Amino acid sequence: WNMTGGIWTDNIRRNHWSRLLPANQYLGSFSTSQGMYHFGEYRGMFTVISLGTVCERYPDPLYGAEIAALHLVQNPDAENILVIGQGALPVCREFLRFPHIKQVVWATPDPAYAYELIQVLPSRLKQEISGLVVYNGDVKDLLSLNSTDVYDLVLIHLPDPATLVLN
Repeated sequence: WNMTGGIWTDNIRRNHWSRLLPANQYLGSFSTSQGMYHFGEYRGMFTVISLGTVCERYPDPLYGAEIAALHLVQNPDAENILVIGQGALPVCREFLRFPHIKQVVWATPDPAYAYELIQVLPSRLKQEISGLVVYNGDVKDLLSLNSTDVYDLVLIHLPDPATLVLN
């Protein structure tokens, strides 16, 4: 009897999900070197939870539009935008909707999170962010003085520290 995978593991993951959201909305999980993420659909939004809290809701058009507007006011002509942080996919989606914006790059403190999330998104939701560039490296490299990338607008969207990675 193997208790390290299969049904046993799925039940444990479903249990983590159901502490916050209905168990019948759970779709699956993925893990990175920095965390375990459980995902499903809740109230029409693709939802990701980790460490007992919701870390991503997509699409969340009101939230995404509000954050994007607050930042575009600072630089309405921004063409190259860097968005850093989990929970920022709705914001990236809103930036991509502006025809004058040439590039939106999304980076997260957990370098594998954004890539893994995109892999499990339903195809109908992937289409909305087809132009998004997902950065899979260390965020510090994007912001270093040695970087050749130039951004007109940098949005740092970080939650309260829940792990040592964010401290």
